[in-house]
Amino acid sequence: IRIQRDSYDAFIGIDEGSSGGIQSIFQSMFPIRDPLGRAVLEFVSCNIGEPQYDEYECIKRGITFSVPMRITLRFVVWKVQEVSFKEVKYVVDEGTLERSVKYMKEQEVSIGDLPMMTSYGTFIINGIERVIVSQMHRSPGVFFDSDKGKTYS
Repeated sequence: IRIQRDSYDAFIGIDEGSSGGIQSIFQSMFPIRDPLGRAVLEFVSCNIGEPQYDEYECIKRGITFSVPMRITLRFVVWKVQEVSFKEVKYVVDEGTLERSVKYMKEQEVSIGDLPMMTSYGTFIINGIERVIVSQMHRSPGVFFDSDKGKTYS
């Protein structure tokens, strides 16, 4: 059970010093940038809340033992210089210039509920206690090869 608990704790990032887990998954997906460089959506943080009901109440009510998961995102719109040439607008690359923020908003977004592992290493899904069993991969076994009539002396 200890291996499963440690693996789950690493996944949700219970250890404050851990660099893996859900936090690193979001960090690998962000920032999301506008192709023209006018806007960017940045990941700020991930917050895992407290369960609404305890394990026994979830079994009694027939619901999933879970916690709400929220992420904080920052949306930034940059001031860019547009130049018109023959009625077509072009965005001037300000990569070398100092950019300034036109608009910025930071907001916490709820992204769903995360099933929680019980102290016994199980999950309660729709009021039923379930166990995750690791699958063993079958080894290919022994290979037989023929020498196609060769003789050895």
